[in-house]
Amino acid sequence: MRASRFSSCLRGWPRPIIAATGGTLSRLSRIRLFWGRQVEQRDWLPLLPIILLGFVLRVLWIDRQSLWYDELFTVWVSRLPLQDLFPAVAADSQTPWLPYVLLHWWPGLWGAEFALRLYAVVPGTLAIPAVWRLARVYVTPAQAHLAALLTATSPFLISRSQEVRGYTWYLLFGVLASLCFLRLSRGDWGSRLGYVVFLPLTLLTHYYGVFLLLSHGLTWRGWPQVRQLRVWPLAASAALGLLIWWSAAVVASAGFSVPARPALPPTVGVGRPTSQWSNVVQEARALLAQAPSSIPAVSLITKGTSGTSKPSTWKRLSGRTVFEVASQLSLGGEFGAGIAARPPWWNILAVLYLVIAGGAVLFGWRQPGVIPLLTWTLAPAVAVYLIDRVTAMGFEARYLILVAPFSFVLISMGLSRRSWLLLGGACLLLMHGVGLWTYFHSPYDARDDWRALISTLQAEQQPGDGLFAFPAHHFAMASAVYAPNLPEGGGWVWPDGQLILLPEGTRWRGYGMRLAATAPGSESMQKLMSLACEYDRLWVVTYASRVDGDSSHILQQLDEDLDLLETHEFRGPKGLRLWLFDGCASHS
Repeated sequence: MRASRFSSCLRGWPRPIIAATGGTLSRLSRIRLFWGRQVEQRDWLPLLPIILLGFVLRVLWIDRQSLWYDELFTVWVSRLPLQDLFPAVAADSQTPWLPYVLLHWWPGLWGAEFALRLYAVVPGTLAIPAVWRLARVYVTPAQAHLAALLTATSPFLISRSQEVRGYTWYLLFGVLASLCFLRLSRGDWGSRLGYVVFLPLTLLTHYYGVFLLLSHGLTWRGWPQVRQLRVWPLAASAALGLLIWWSAAVVASAGFSVPARPALPPTVGVGRPTSQWSNVVQEARALLAQAPSSIPAVSLITKGTSGTSKPSTWKRLSGRTVFEVASQLSLGGEFGAGIAARPPWWNILAVLYLVIAGGAVLFGWRQPGVIPLLTWTLAPAVAVYLIDRVTAMGFEARYLILVAPFSFVLISMGLSRRSWLLLGGACLLLMHGVGLWTYFHSPYDARDDWRALISTLQAEQQPGDGLFAFPAHHFAMASAVYAPNLPEGGGWVWPDGQLILLPEGTRWRGYGMRLAATAPGSESMQKLMSLACEYDRLWVVTYASRVDGDSSHILQQLDEDLDLLETHEFRGPKGLRLWLFDGCASHS
């Protein structure tokens, strides 16, 4: 009897489980995604392989290259205690503090390149469904899938996702803020709260997020249904308030006992001991001195005139054209030496890509929502271009990373017919594949191989060796990240001429300075050469830097006084080299 009851229960038990499972699957067939309307399962299900593809492409060969200087600085600063992190970021003054704090709490902060770069892979992958949901506000699921697929396979976005910087977080927060802005007209509290949160996060990730804020403001002004909610002024006030607070901290850091940029590793512990208000004025004048003297206000403040030695025509640091930046946004290649170093077919491919993308945008000109997306795409690009013309910030593709997702949505809006969608999407995806092949295989996208340089030094160093590094702060960051137990080789002069030396008891003793202070026959050059003769052998690290200039006269002087034993060349666009000289001490 008991056996029969047990067997009957065993035969009947799948029915309630199947019923419960079926009910769960039925409820899951309609979900809410990013505070959106209920989305059918058949609409979002094809998005899952697209997200998986984007993730795989972002982790593919992620550790094949060394960290370059910007990544080294980011990792080094993020490893500082929080009480030291904020002053170091303020002294750098290049980006706000949020990316460094996020990396400070990243589980892989003390790992190798793979664990470190996953920090950028995560937001870069999450941006794919965010772009899909942004596109679904205006277009069909098939068109939204194309926008997500372009985002997943974009060589430019993949290269940014394989870099330990905050650009992909800037991308994610900007797209989510824009999605919440578009949903403000629905009046739900989720969109309002999301916008008030994500817009300040965008500005705290990168200063150029202010252009997205202003672009949203233009859209808000012309959108009566949203203007009545008064959400944009609230979010903009919060974001600008945080940005102004941080900007004040950056300006104040010029005169209140913060490390010079870049700060020394904590093992050295030497900073710039300044605490006078006059330094604030000096720093402000130094920044203004970078602008053209032809601007009357700048000329008056910096006491410069058109007849001074300052060049009347401003030479930009980047020198990149609009076409070059546009081709980098489409096909990648920002780490290369520029378009001139690439094969001729690259320019043809870039022109073809831009023609197809521009044609798709023109086809969708009459679609609803084109004007806001065009505003969010063009306004930041024009603003960064104009800034490049009057300052030293540079017209770089990475500053326009938020342009890429809006461009992909605009392209998908224009390809409304199925035939256009298949043909145009196939062409763009094929060119993405070519861009990815060059990114993963060609030398045009190589990053400076500081990892190999540090490894060579560790393998070949001998007691009694000396080390000069030009610029020394780049080497100090590399040694602090890749070889924390290896004393940093050298200091630098920044910006007031102070010489920073390592303690006498370290195995590696060195001396580094800005090359502007080591002109032939100068006192600094004489002191450098006298120090060179104290070592049995002398290692010299040279690296083309826009700050420190050319190191050829340093090498020429060393070659006249010492014997060159060997030279090591490493991958990268800036000619990273390691020279070994037979020191004067070995002949005495």
